[in-house]
Amino acid sequence: MHWIEVIFRFLFAWIDKIIAWVIVQAYNLFALIADTNIFSEPVITMFNRRVYALLALFMLFKLSFSLVNYIVNPNDFSDQSKGFSKLITNVFVMLIALIAVPYVFAAAYELQGIIIGKNTIQKIVLGVGAGGDEEDSSGQIMAFTVYSAFITPNPDFPGMENKCDEIYYDRKISAECKSIVHDAAGYTGADILITALDQYDAQSLLDYDLVVHAKKDGEFLFNYTPIISSICAGIVAWIILLFCIDISIRVVKLGFLQLIAPIPIISYIDPKSSKDGMFKKWTKVCFSTYADVFVRLAAISFALLIINIIGKSEMTRISGDPTDVIKLTTHPFVKIFIMLGALLFAKQLPKLITDLTGIELSGKFTMSPIKRVAEAPLIGGAASSGMSYGKNLLKNAALATVPLGRAAWHKMRNHDDKASRIMDDTRTKFSRRMDAAGTEARGRWSASGITGTDNYTGDTASSILRKEKEDVRSKRKSGRLSLKEAQELHEIGTRSNRIKLDYSSDAAIKATYHKVFKHEEFIRSKIEVDKAKDKLKDYEQEYALIQAKLNADPTNSQLAADLREAREKFNKQSKAVNASEKTHEYVSQIYTDDAKIEKARSIAKGPKPPKI
Repeated sequence: MHWIEVIFRFLFAWIDKIIAWVIVQAYNLFALIADTNIFSEPVITMFNRRVYALLALFMLFKLSFSLVNYIVNPNDFSDQSKGFSKLITNVFVMLIALIAVPYVFAAAYELQGIIIGKNTIQKIVLGVGAGGDEEDSSGQIMAFTVYSAFITPNPDFPGMENKCDEIYYDRKISAECKSIVHDAAGYTGADILITALDQYDAQSLLDYDLVVHAKKDGEFLFNYTPIISSICAGIVAWIILLFCIDISIRVVKLGFLQLIAPIPIISYIDPKSSKDGMFKKWTKVCFSTYADVFVRLAAISFALLIINIIGKSEMTRISGDPTDVIKLTTHPFVKIFIMLGALLFAKQLPKLITDLTGIELSGKFTMSPIKRVAEAPLIGGAASSGMSYGKNLLKNAALATVPLGRAAWHKMRNHDDKASRIMDDTRTKFSRRMDAAGTEARGRWSASGITGTDNYTGDTASSILRKEKEDVRSKRKSGRLSLKEAQELHEIGTRSNRIKLDYSSDAAIKATYHKVFKHEEFIRSKIEVDKAKDKLKDYEQEYALIQAKLNADPTNSQLAADLREAREKFNKQSKAVNASEKTHEYVSQIYTDDAKIEKARSIAKGPKPPKI
């Protein structure tokens, strides 16, 4: 079965190369977006000139209003929190801030460029990139860090004896390790490994010569964990792509905050603004928006650090023997779940920092791009709706591939009827799934609105289909119960109907009813209903007879008067029947056993229910 492992290694190494490339390109895009400033200095200067005149009028008005207030309330003049001295202090601070804020933003952008461009966060968290010309290799460092956790020297390789264990720590290959790699993979393989270590090149680390070809006596030179590596690296790539959306919003938001800076700065004249007004809120939003990118980078870097530690070292148990280690080869699922937990922790870290520090970071981090796009004003609803519908379309198309393949197989074997049934069933299911997808898409569009929000609380397509299945299952179960009950009532009614009722007199009717029912009050109510219905039937026949005579002699006024009288008697008796039936219904709720027999006698007059 050695050839199966070779195929797996070759196939997933090729897939992992693609994912590694996506990680590098996504991170480069992330860094490029983060380094973008949409408002240049001339644009900001031009905007400031437009608002300065208005702001000067506001400042003059505020000062005049404050002076008038001091005249009206002389005690406020000497107040330390809102007096004249505080007002003058705020004016000087405001003037200094108007001059300093453009330089503060410029310095903040420059610091951001240094931190992101020189991999400062990766150096601190991961301990990589600490020297050399590596400023432009952030994406490569991230991809290399992921895959170095899943491609490790095989200690069971002949002659290895821990000679290559330190290659990822000092990024150097010793002479003994180089000799082993040369024997297994040739000179080319050794050069590829050196390139991978020197340049943080995940593509070289996943090269065929190292991962597939390098083996001896049935042992591969490197332990490689396919599938798991693809899942973890895929999640990393996905998170970085979502970060690109977040950082795009951040760039626009930070530019907007810089553009409107004079407005909250001017509001600082008001002592309340410096405490809990516009200026304080603007300062808080500026800081949280600026810090957001670094928190997200730290989150993903910390997750990579955990993955790297788990992949390269052994974990020990909290309880039991400390020497009882947990290895990736012997306990794969333990480490897999911890790795996935580290990646999902990167999602929760911004919220955790908010809870610990009280600093509200900008925006929300979600693994769903549909929710993220839905926050965009105007187009957010349409975009999230389209993405949701497209996602469900791809999912439903994938689900239809297997039955379509079965239909094609039966068609090739000339089983046309079976192929047609499968096609019809597949078409029906696909249509139902797409109807649910359309319902979800319309709901997301409506929930997003004009301003944009991700607060969609409606059902997803999956939950809609799940509810439909539960409803069908419930109705099927209810139908089985109803059929079983009908069979039981039919048997009871058949036995009861064998007792023939005597309608010759009231006493005879009551006597025979006592043979069928148990309770006197129920029997009395039942007789009242029967009498009322019989009398209504007589009035109906009388009315029909007079109507027939009047049709034959339309000019007969006596017949017309008799018809009106018959109609009044019929309507009056109809009300009497309704009243007696309501009374009998109430009595039936009290004497349920007699009511069951009455219902059974009625069912037994119809066809026998089928067996379950």
